[in-house]
Amino acid sequence: MIRKALWGLAAAAAVVLAVYTYTGFPPVGRGTEGTIGAAQKYQPSQPQITDKDVVLGDAAVQEFLQSDAFELIAKDAEARALLTNVELKKVLSDPESRKKLMDVEARKAIASADVRKLFDDPGMRAELENQLNAKMSAEAVKKAMAETDARSARAAVSRVLSDAGVRKVLEDNAARKLLDNSDLRKVMADARMARALTGDAFARAISHQGFAAALSRNAIDAELSKR
Repeated sequence: MIRKALWGLAAAAAVVLAVYTYTGFPPVGRGTEGTIGAAQKYQPSQPQITDKDVVLGDAAVQEFLQSDAFELIAKDAEARALLTNVELKKVLSDPESRKKLMDVEARKAIASADVRKLFDDPGMRAELENQLNAKMSAEAVKKAMAETDARSARAAVSRVLSDAGVRKVLEDNAARKLLDNSDLRKVMADARMARALTGDAFARAISHQGFAAALSRNAIDAELSKR
């Protein structure tokens, strides 16, 4: 009986050894250390924000806040109001929109009351797409203006598109996407905001390499509130 028991234990040990050989031995440790080690072993690696990333971001913020571009904002009441406007900050948080607003002609178009009217009225907005898609020449635009009732949507759109600079801006999808934002149009309806958008202070601020980092950290509002 003893011999049979020993043979049984030996067989069981052989099975356990075979399993461990195939799957790997469990980590050795005191208490629950082995269990913790096993859990950590199988955790998928995830990208982490490093101290270096934080330092670089903070450095960019400080560089912007200490720049001449920020000083222009701080001394310009209208530019301050524009850059601390909640709706505009939402627009500027989008890299594509921010890039488009670096273009002086795009800013002029967005600040234009005549252009904004096209986007406020559904009929004019549809007519704008029709004329842009038709690729009408400058002469065709002038002809349309002469032959159409001045009160109609076609005439209003044609009049705006007769400006080659505005037409070029409106042919860009990113610019039309900005103007489709009703909240942005409401901001621009304020004459002070429209002036600030086309001003040098705003242009220099958003073109600064540290602007995006300062915006994302709400550092602009915080610093301006101290002045």
